[in-house]
Amino acid sequence: MSVAFPLLAMVLTGCVIPPSLEVDQQDAAANSAPVITAVRSNTEQIREPGPLKVIRGASAGSLSVEVVDTDVADRLFVRLYVNYTIDEPQPSRADCVAAGSDTPRRDCAADLTALCTSNDVAAPPENLPLVNVKVFDREPMTAGDPPFQAMVEGGLTSGLTFKLDCDDPIE
Repeated sequence: MSVAFPLLAMVLTGCVIPPSLEVDQQDAAANSAPVITAVRSNTEQIREPGPLKVIRGASAGSLSVEVVDTDVADRLFVRLYVNYTIDEPQPSRADCVAAGSDTPRRDCAADLTALCTSNDVAAPPENLPLVNVKVFDREPMTAGDPPFQAMVEGGLTSGLTFKLDCDDPIE
């Protein structure tokens, strides 16, 4: 019985291990989605639903896209898709890249020369094409799901949609 009592006392009181006095270390910051904060043509800021007015061809100019991403080291990829649907996915018609920086706010300018086609010019006002301006924090891949917008695991995206009003250049 003299051996049983100390064993019973140890079992009932348990083993006391002192807590760690070190501060917890976080592995990495949470990945955040990039967000488009402004879209500007050569002449004005564009607000949803638009329209975004573009002259077809060499006179198209550029579109300035302002993005915010708290993951400041991420390169951000902006793509412009016209009438993109899951049933009929199309590659982007314009793009630009915003390099990583020491601030969350970044800009890039997409050349709009190839944004409008002759079919887009012929669209009646009630059936204007739609342009999706999307920002990705990983480079979109041609293959994958969805096509032309798939990213490696962990990639995040957001976007805005505008009506696209295309005109032929004045000759």
